Parts: sequence; C-alpha cells; structure tokens
Amino acid sequence: MNGPNNSSVICVDASLVLRMALGGPYRSAVRELWSQWVEQGSAFIAPPLFAFEVTSTLWQNVYHHRISLERGQAIFENIFEQGITLEYPPDLHRHAWQIAQQFNLHAAYDAHYVALAQQFKCEFWTMDVRCYQALHKKLPWVKTVADPTNK
Repeated sequence: MNGPNNSSVICVDASLVLRMALGGPYRSAVRELWSQWVEQGSAFIAPPLFAFEVTSTLWQNVYHHRISLERGQAIFENIFEQGITLEYPPDLHRHAWQIAQQFNLHAAYDAHYVALAQQFKCEFWTMDVRCYQALHKKLPWVKTVADPTNK
C-alpha cells in the first residue's frame, strides 16, 4: 500500500476532532497540531460517516447530561465550520472492506478513513489507539497524537 505524498491534505476522524472539542487526554496536543495545520493551509478531509459519528457522539453527550444542549449545539456548529470536506470516492466502501479484511480490524468504520487517506495519498490522524496500533506498523502514515513519535 502506497504511503502519502500529499502533505497539504490531512484525513481526520471524528475521534480526533471530538477530542479537541470535548476534552480528554492529549486535548492540548490535538489543538496545537490543528493550529499548525491551519497555519500551514492544510485541507481536511473525512468520509461521510464522519458527520454521523460527530452528530451521534455529541447527541449522546447531551442526552446523558455530560454537556448542555447549548454547549452541544455550539460544538456541533463549530466542528462543521472547520472546513472538513466530506469525500465519497466511488469505490470507498469496497476499498474499506479490503482494508478491514487485510488488517483484521474490529470495525469497518475505521477502514473507511484509511481507504480515503490512501486514495488521497495523505496522512490519516486518529485518537483511536486500537485502530492506530492495528495499522501503523504497516501503514506509517496512520498517526495519532497519543504516540509521541508522530509529528
């Protein structure tokens, strides 16, 4: 599988963007990295499922009273104003299926992000450590802020 050569495009998953918004370990590192990318003029992409994951996670946080409705709405609006382009290449699902099978991933959701990054020849950044650990040794362009060797 080919590595990235498009450093101006970054594939981001919902876990990374939600970490920046909702907090948790490495939140400040994610925010710092995001600021660097914005300063460099990077373009952000994600598969369409990104929107569903963000919406569902934010609603779960509101529903379970972890955040207020107003805060959830503000975070929702902010995330979708970040300029993340939802890309849907024709063979995305087929490619994701192949990746899920090849790497024996626990969920095919993650494989969609990997497939998209591979098609755009860009890095894929996630906070999903399980996904990262399953992929990064063979796909060094799969990155996480939780690994200090990633830059």
